[in-house]
Amino acid sequence: MDEKQLHALATELAKNLKTPEDLSQLSRFLKKLTVETAHYAELAAHLGHEKHQPKSGSNRFCRIKRSSGKLPCF
Repeated sequence: MDEKQLHALATELAKNLKTPEDLSQLSRFLKKLTVETAHYAELAAHLGHEKHQPKSGSNRFCRIKRSSGKLPCF
């Protein structure tokens, strides 16, 4: 996103701000959204797949079928 697009978006968001509390609420929401997005991206990179997507064949947590039943592997 370039600076022109960001400026247009900020201008559009500012139209609805009436009080300092509105600005504070918007700021908190944007911060929360940014942190959550970064967290999910980092988690997807760590796990090797996106949230709710099929896992790859090489996952660390699996089940091994044994004669005595299934055992978790860690």
